[in-house]
Amino acid sequence: MKFKHFNSIAAILLFFLFSATIYSQTTQSAQLIDIKKNKIKVKDDVLVIDFDIILHGISLPANNQMVLTPILYSKYGEKHTLQLRSVVVNGKKRNGLYKRSLSLNGLGIDPNVYSVSVTPKDKALGTIHYDEEIPFEPWMDEANVYLIKDMSGCCDVKYGHNELLVSEGISYQGTFDYTYTPAVNFMAPPHESIKRRAEAGEAYLYFKQGKSEILPELFDNKTELAKINNSLQYVKDEPEAVIQALTIKAYASPEGLTESNLALSKRRAGELLTYVTSKNNFSSKVRVVSEGLGEDWDKLATLVEEDNNVPNKIQVLGILKTPLAGRKKLLEDLDGGKPYAYLLNTLYPRLRRSDYNIEYTLPTFSLDKGKELLKTKPRMLSLDEMYIIANTYPQGSQEFCDVFEIAQKVYPDDMIANINAAATAILMGNEEHALSILEKYKREPAAWNNLGVIYMNQQQFEEAQTYFTRAISEGNQEAEQNLKILTELKAALDEYNN
Repeated sequence: MKFKHFNSIAAILLFFLFSATIYSQTTQSAQLIDIKKNKIKVKDDVLVIDFDIILHGISLPANNQMVLTPILYSKYGEKHTLQLRSVVVNGKKRNGLYKRSLSLNGLGIDPNVYSVSVTPKDKALGTIHYDEEIPFEPWMDEANVYLIKDMSGCCDVKYGHNELLVSEGISYQGTFDYTYTPAVNFMAPPHESIKRRAEAGEAYLYFKQGKSEILPELFDNKTELAKINNSLQYVKDEPEAVIQALTIKAYASPEGLTESNLALSKRRAGELLTYVTSKNNFSSKVRVVSEGLGEDWDKLATLVEEDNNVPNKIQVLGILKTPLAGRKKLLEDLDGGKPYAYLLNTLYPRLRRSDYNIEYTLPTFSLDKGKELLKTKPRMLSLDEMYIIANTYPQGSQEFCDVFEIAQKVYPDDMIANINAAATAILMGNEEHALSILEKYKREPAAWNNLGVIYMNQQQFEEAQTYFTRAISEGNQEAEQNLKILTELKAALDEYNN
């Protein structure tokens, strides 16, 4: 991991570290000036200049002015100069004229203009804070730095020009470059001795009114029946998969009599199960079950919640929370039957569904077989098998990271899958994504070291130290290594900044 920050320009540093004594060549004033650097550094291609000008024993005649101007001179080829913002010190009368001139020209008062007493006895002691930011340009490399002092008297007559060489040859020293490799935690999942899996889905079949016969040619029935067949084929195409059970549960919409709907759903579930088993050669050991569950009021409530087009939606939801016996009548009578007509034509067909569930078991696969299934049927692999596959590749490689990303997609709610996916995101330099994964695991000791690494990489050192310390208290050796790296990184950064 590397952090890059632009270094301070050496000559600017020397400039503001110097103590300069400048004495006017006239008998009218004597000035002693010190410079104290606060912060001089290049950050994001910007030269940040922050320093204090300390004035000792300044005395100016009332009509006089002193101007102090930092300036850069290029040392190479075509002459470049850069004059920075000046600091102006006025005598008492000169300061009044200066302000009136600005006012007449519609300008504001420059906060960097100061006035001092005309009386030599009233020598001023003061500190002027100088703060400036300028873009760093290539020509500034090896440039010379001067401090220009200009004096002027009554009627703006110039006198006392001085140029003091502050530093010869600004050195652009490049970037702060500290390389380190944090220790990221990966969790080994438990071994799954018997892998139990299930393929599940919903089929929306059309039946003739009050009938249960399966008619493939009716409306979209071929497509819906294909859903079940495709799920079965997915399992049957793997020779080592053993189907254990097939369950079909049928539901009905709530129009008509409740008892009739329950009986009809049972018949339709049985007919669908018979149809599916007749098309597939199941072993006698496969448990086949059909179940009719009648009217699905819970699903209806969910559909209404999700559909903003339902007329009188709030009233409909209120009715669905009332005792079951009176719901149908209340829905039919609401607002002249408009909401009921919408439910009947739009939502009720989605209640007449058949849920299917295919349960099967799988053995532990060989490494080569596992790599093949990872590309085609990753759901047939356990997290343990994926972990073993990932570790056949170099840690941090694209192949290594890809395995853990697939594992998270297959097992999105599994803590181990998520923590390992976050670890790969850290290795790939995507700390923000890693942090978004680990947000819900901040109380889990297994996540603490990786959270510490994220915060260390983002230079949030206090948070990083907190998580490393917590992880160490749980016996995490990687966190011990990372805490040492953090200490060294902070020391290197402090040395660079100072």
